[in-house]
Amino acid sequence: MSPYQIKQKDKKRKNLFRKIHRWIGFSSVVFLLNLAITGILLNHSNDLNLHKKYISSVWLINWYGITSPEGFKCVQAMNHSTQLCLVGSIIYKDNSMLIEIDRDLIGLVEIDEFIYVATENEIIIYTTKFELVERLNSANGLPKEITAIGFILIDNTQYLSFRNNQKTWFFDAENNIWKISEQIFQPSDKLIAAQPEHLQDLKTNYLNNKISYLKLVQDVHNGRILNISGKIMTDVSGLVIILLSISGFIAWKRRTKQSQ
Repeated sequence: MSPYQIKQKDKKRKNLFRKIHRWIGFSSVVFLLNLAITGILLNHSNDLNLHKKYISSVWLINWYGITSPEGFKCVQAMNHSTQLCLVGSIIYKDNSMLIEIDRDLIGLVEIDEFIYVATENEIIIYTTKFELVERLNSANGLPKEITAIGFILIDNTQYLSFRNNQKTWFFDAENNIWKISEQIFQPSDKLIAAQPEHLQDLKTNYLNNKISYLKLVQDVHNGRILNISGKIMTDVSGLVIILLSISGFIAWKRRTKQSQ
């Protein structure tokens, strides 16, 4: 083979290598842009309050396969117009999300300037404007497996009380402990049926508070938005970037040798 043919063959090989490098670069642009944009958003997620903002897009909610629960439980205090409804694990006050719980909603009672909301394993204390004061559970000495909440009367004064295992408990503020009482337990709430239009609002609000912008950005960043295919694409794109880096280094090394 003549020197000219060798030179031409080497030139073709270099041109092929450059083309491969170029196409690898082009194929990784979308992935790199996705990493860059979502990475910046994640880096400033707290500043942008992405964890507090939620997706309301119907098709995205359907894409995640999220549906509203069938069972709804609503309670209302006897002496108060406040209505609370449990949808899934979230308690709503009217149509606004109030708090997330991990056990069933039992009821609520209003005593003096506070509203007490009971679940099976905790009592959540609010002001009458529903500003959170405290959450009481077993760590605060609260007995478990609450079945009803209400009050007892001692010297014509209402005391917070609840039922558990056929026993009536009340809070002794003087000694800061829960005690068993022999007084008559008086429930202070009732189960109510939500109106159909209210149920629809609850379902809509429930769905609109399930996917935060932070979760969406995280899933787009790591490819999980596309499930298993997204993970595979992310892995392939990572390999492409590795190849791009290696081929770029080789091209730079060759150019450096030629210039010497």
